[in-house]
Amino acid sequence: MVVNKSVIFAEPVISGYPVPGKNLKLRESELDLNSPPKGGLILKNLYVSVDPFQRGRLRSPEIKSYTPSYDLQSVITNQGVSTVVSSDTPSFTPGDLVYGFTGWEDYTPITSEQAKSFKKLDNHYGLPLSNFTSALGMPGLTAYSSFYAIGQPKKG
Repeated sequence: MVVNKSVIFAEPVISGYPVPGKNLKLRESELDLNSPPKGGLILKNLYVSVDPFQRGRLRSPEIKSYTPSYDLQSVITNQGVSTVVSSDTPSFTPGDLVYGFTGWEDYTPITSEQAKSFKKLDNHYGLPLSNFTSALGMPGLTAYSSFYAIGQPKKG
């Protein structure tokens, strides 16, 4: 068993920035690293992206938007780079580097359904792993596609 520290959505943010200890709280729980969910994984999170759209998810669930709010008392989530600690699926083995939707926490149990969305990380250029949550992740893809699809730059 290990102590798993997680950032929890404790209370909606009415305006401004989230307040640590009020809107976002740290929760500690015990986790057995050798008992992944059936067909799932336990991941050690190395990097998790912090993106502007997440501020909008820190609202009351009654307020509708293009993305759902976080569930109260749930772990904040986003795209991250993780190492597989234990696995109950043949798709991943301990030590694999993976990329997918994970929690703002030390370790994340991943269900068999969630595991289907994870990809093994191909880092054959030896880039810093943090790049996969920034320039090579969703923020970089947003900038790239906005520049080329919307901006449509032309020579000169």
